[in-house]
Amino acid sequence: LLPFPRFLVNSMQFQFDYSPLGAFKLLSSQERLAIKGGDMKTISKALLGTAMLTTAYQIRNSEFAGEKWYELNVGGKPIDTRAYNPFASYLFVADVIKKARDGTLYKLGTNDIIQGLFSTNLRAGSGLYVVDRVLEAFADESKTEKAVNILKQFGGEVAAGFLTPVKQVRDFLY
Repeated sequence: LLPFPRFLVNSMQFQFDYSPLGAFKLLSSQERLAIKGGDMKTISKALLGTAMLTTAYQIRNSEFAGEKWYELNVGGKPIDTRAYNPFASYLFVADVIKKARDGTLYKLGTNDIIQGLFSTNLRAGSGLYVVDRVLEAFADESKTEKAVNILKQFGGEVAAGFLTPVKQVRDFLY
């Protein structure tokens, strides 16, 4: 489902470091000693992340904002920015801030939240199919059994992929 799980954790750490929240590291005495010694990495990362978030917020409030949080309108055509991480994550956070200020936060979908927060780009293959179908099914309590069946089907397909060599042995024996 997620071929690079470490990427998810590293992405979340990156988003924290390169955001206004990264300045909270300055509360640590070790960080202050590092700054006193000339190491300005923490301040630089926090300032750069703040600048990126500010830029993304300005874009979401301009004529370049697309209909979806990850879209930019350039020359009248929407451009999908999800492949351009980490900037796509800043666009997501900027869209959340904008929607919260406009009172339209309820319009944000679960799949958008997953992709925006975790920088996952599951646009193709079984990963997106499973995530989409399971989230749709769990959103409607009457379809919980359908979600379980989708997960079972996905598990069966993964197992079948690993058991393909066994099928060759069976075919040889029969």
